[in-house]
Amino acid sequence: MLKQRICWYTEDAIKRYDKLIDCIKKHPKGVDEIWISVYSQFPTVEKILSNIRRIKEKLEIIRGLGVKISVELKTFGDGCAPTPTYDFTGIENMSDDDFSVELSGNRIFAQFCWRSRAYIDYTKKVIAAICKELNPYAIYFDDDIRICNWARPIRCFCPRCMAKFNERYETNYTREELEKIVETDMDMREKCI
Repeated sequence: MLKQRICWYTEDAIKRYDKLIDCIKKHPKGVDEIWISVYSQFPTVEKILSNIRRIKEKLEIIRGLGVKISVELKTFGDGCAPTPTYDFTGIENMSDDDFSVELSGNRIFAQFCWRSRAYIDYTKKVIAAICKELNPYAIYFDDDIRICNWARPIRCFCPRCMAKFNERYETNYTREELEKIVETDMDMREKCI
C-alpha cells in the first residue's frame, strides 16, 4: 500500500496525481493500493464531495490501472481547536460538551469525545458520502484515533464517558474520586486506560 497525501485543493495536486499515474504505469504491480485524504478539519459533506470530484478523474485512472483506492478518515483526536480559522462547519449542533475532558476536569479542545453525538453523526454522514461518491476499497481511520494522542493525559472523563465507565465496571465513581483512585490502584488505572 502507498500512502499518498496529496493536497486535493491545489493546482499542484493534479500534477502530482499525473506523476503518480505515470509511476504506476512504469511499474505495473508495484502498487496495489493507495490511501488518500480528501478533507481536513471538519468541513461540510458538500465540501468533501467537491474535493473528491476535483480529483475523481485521476482516481478512476489509477483504479483502472488495477490499484485500489482507499480513503483516510479524519478522527476525533486530530488536534482540532475551536478557533476562528478552524473549519467546523460540517458538525451540526456542536458545543463545548463535544470535546474531551481530562481526568483533572479540564476540557481538551484539541480532541472530540468519542461519544459526542455531534461528532458521531458527522462521521457517519462523511463515511456514507465518501462511500457513495468514491466507492473506496477501504476507509482507514487516522492514527489520531488513539486515546492518548498528542501526549495528553488519559481521557475522556466527561459525564458521558464516566457514566459508561461506571456502567461497565459496576462502579459509581465521580471523576474526582476516580482521579484519586487511579494514582494508587493500578487495576483501576488499567481499566481507565
